[in-house]
Amino acid sequence: MGKPIFKLYMLKPKSSWFQLSKAKQETTMKSIQSQLAKVGARSIIACNCSWASEEWAFFGLEEFPDIEALQKHSELCAEFNWPFEFGESYTILGTKME
Repeated sequence: MGKPIFKLYMLKPKSSWFQLSKAKQETTMKSIQSQLAKVGARSIIACNCSWASEEWAFFGLEEFPDIEALQKHSELCAEFNWPFEFGESYTILGTKME
């Protein structure tokens, strides 16, 4: 098994996100969390930073057991066009410093 991979993401929603009903937004977010669980990953924190940033609305940190889990998670999310259709994102990957 490989090293755990940490993913820092920053996200800003596109107008298509706001065109979804609140129920569909909630379903989409639950699907993302479900996809994390399927690959053995976890969300460490998700934050609303829209009050302090003009560029990014949200940021968060996720932990994946290895690079293969991260790649699988990306594939699963792409099946429902996340984040491509609904948001613009920026990510940084890293491993824990010993």
